[in-house]
Amino acid sequence: MDDTITLDGAGRIAQLKSLAAPLTKSDIYEAVNKFIAQKQSVNSYSHSTTYDLIVDGKSYPPKAIFGLAISKLLGVTVRSEHFSAGVGSPCFVTLESLGFKINPKIEQEYKSSTNSEPKAKNKLWSEEELSEAVDCYLEMFNKDQEGTKYKKSSYYNYLASKYDRTPKAFGRRMSNITHIMMLMDLPTVSGLAPLSNVGKTQAPIIERLIAEKLNQPFIDVALIDAEAQSIINSKSTPPKPKGEENPSHTETTTKVYKRSGKVKGWVIRRANGFCELCGDKAPFNKDDGTPFLEVHHLIRLKDGGPDTVENCAALCPNCHRKLHYSSEKTSLTEYLRDFFK
Repeated sequence: MDDTITLDGAGRIAQLKSLAAPLTKSDIYEAVNKFIAQKQSVNSYSHSTTYDLIVDGKSYPPKAIFGLAISKLLGVTVRSEHFSAGVGSPCFVTLESLGFKINPKIEQEYKSSTNSEPKAKNKLWSEEELSEAVDCYLEMFNKDQEGTKYKKSSYYNYLASKYDRTPKAFGRRMSNITHIMMLMDLPTVSGLAPLSNVGKTQAPIIERLIAEKLNQPFIDVALIDAEAQSIINSKSTPPKPKGEENPSHTETTTKVYKRSGKVKGWVIRRANGFCELCGDKAPFNKDDGTPFLEVHHLIRLKDGGPDTVENCAALCPNCHRKLHYSSEKTSLTEYLRDFFK
């Protein structure tokens, strides 16, 4: 990396948004042409599994195209690990500001190799096919535990042929299931990375199906996460949610309080990528490009605290633990409560 380009503690280019500002549409088209000339293979960049950059009606991996364009602009080789992609990242913001559209792959329609018409419309997923997808996921997990060999593609092909979708669509859906399993604090299928763009309609259905099949409590953690992502990724600042003065709870072996995804999303958005206690930048970005911060209730819900933005702070993991366990937790909590009044 050129000495004039600064890397942050995570090894990523600092001030990338400013460095990319001179890029033009022509630069992106040139990068696309280079990508095609290189037989759609760029060193250190993998094919996108989450988003497509749309250029003249065709799909390309946004990170690879941006990487080629910024490499030429800066006169250095910018590798995949030198920047992040995802909603709100300098990569996506730059491409969208130049007028290009970036679509989640989950919304893409499968196109037949014989014509430009989609094989199947972007139809809603039925509970039947979601249920069978969860069944297949749990079967793969059981085989992982048993040490039995299997091919994930066999499951995807079976489901695709039965429900008139593509194997890739079911592969992404399995990654959605991984995401929800993780939210439920459950073990996941080996090698299936989480994909968080589930949507507010289908997220609670998938969670309910998992809960029913595994005899787990259903507490709407998937909907909370989907609501939070919607607020965090909104292009304009949404209105501040009212929250709940007396949050409802679910009885398990302990009380599990239902938290508002809107409140969580609003608090993380308010923090703008920085810990609201120490002021340091979030330690890393998640796979969707958003900064990793944890939302902490200053007065615990089980102590009668409200689920409102004034009673919440977005914290880095260190400060979150500090507010739970340090000798300064009381004074630090009072400081934040006064700050957010």
